[in-house]
Amino acid sequence: MGAQSTEISMPSQSKVLTLLRSLISIRSTTLQEQSVVDFLKTYLMQHSWHVHLQPIPDSSPTRHNIYAYRSKSETDNIRTNVKVLLNSHVDTVPPHIELSEDDETLYGRGSCDAKASMAAQICAVEELIEEGKIAEEDVGLLYVVGEETNHIGMIAANSLNINAQYLLVGEPTEMMIAEGHKGMIKADIVVKGQAGHSGYPERGKSAIVALVDILHDLQHTEWPSDPVLGATTLNLGQISGGVAANVIPEHARADISFRISTNAEQVAAQLRTIVEQPRTDGVHVTLSIRGMQNPVRCETVDVDGVEKFVARYFTDIPYLKGTQKPLLFGPGSILVAHSEKEFVKKDDVIRSVRIIKEIVQKLVHRAT
Repeated sequence: MGAQSTEISMPSQSKVLTLLRSLISIRSTTLQEQSVVDFLKTYLMQHSWHVHLQPIPDSSPTRHNIYAYRSKSETDNIRTNVKVLLNSHVDTVPPHIELSEDDETLYGRGSCDAKASMAAQICAVEELIEEGKIAEEDVGLLYVVGEETNHIGMIAANSLNINAQYLLVGEPTEMMIAEGHKGMIKADIVVKGQAGHSGYPERGKSAIVALVDILHDLQHTEWPSDPVLGATTLNLGQISGGVAANVIPEHARADISFRISTNAEQVAAQLRTIVEQPRTDGVHVTLSIRGMQNPVRCETVDVDGVEKFVARYFTDIPYLKGTQKPLLFGPGSILVAHSEKEFVKKDDVIRSVRIIKEIVQKLVHRAT
């Protein structure tokens, strides 16, 4: 692609940054997303998009996903067949941090995770349509709630029955295209021993000692790895137990998580074998797996000057069922997402519009 076709005009630069400023300025921490959804609805309708707000079942307060598409028809039927579905999430982690900026950078909650991606996606596809490089019916926009907690928005989006060949998800990828991201397991290990006076250790069974033994074994286990996605890693997130220094602890608990690069059930089976093996008499161990997802393999597109990488974090991708092939790209870094200094570089936002345009064009041409 020549230099002329990848340039972004000054009005376009101003448009994406203006939209992003508006998005960051609106508080949208999880459960408080409705204001930014309402803003997006108005904005997209003013820019010739048909907008459907999808209620989230059993949500209190009331929340909606937003699905937008272009159509020359005025029918009430929602058009759900698209070649490329562009997606991100409207919710942010707390607390809300107000917008601020300097010459090079926009700061504030959601600036990189993931409102920069939304702004860039919207501006990119609008430019492609206006330039006649894709057809209106080639693309749709899906922005969901609840990604930062329980993925309820993407789960609910399945009932929209969107038929897409490709799913381009916007998350902070440091301007690189992901080859995939790791899966996860979240689990609790609960140990019950027998309380007693610390002066008579033979009279009790320490739940903490048993738990430490289990965690030691987990930390010194070789977990499976993948040549592309890398090593499966374990995090000991929380540990609790005991009531006092002079009491043999009857209860102990650890909350752990894995970032999985291979098959989740394989790792879960290995975890069960270690945790549930016979240990000290009189000590009972319970393993509860609270969540499990396999890693995601992403489709990729070659774009000049854009590297590829593997994301260690998790996304909404596996919660949207179907045959669509996922891609993952966006401005900003996950290393500053969720922090009090969350930011995104203005030049990256502007450049991401050009990259998304090239990705979408190539996917549209690749689609059958």
